[in-house]
Amino acid sequence: MTGYRDILLYIQTEDQKKAIEILERYKEKQSPIESISFESDPQWEAVSSFYEASKLKN
Repeated sequence: MTGYRDILLYIQTEDQKKAIEILERYKEKQSPIESISFESDPQWEAVSSFYEASKLKN
């Protein structure tokens, strides 16, 4: 979407609470951030296409 960006961070489950606290503080100071969410992706499927593209270039 125009003007919409995702940042994918792979964070261990036990560190997510700390990450949420940090990101929420950052969000308060940076108005362009609209939402923060965590999704489970143990097989790294969300970024698999990036890895496949990288293999083709190398």
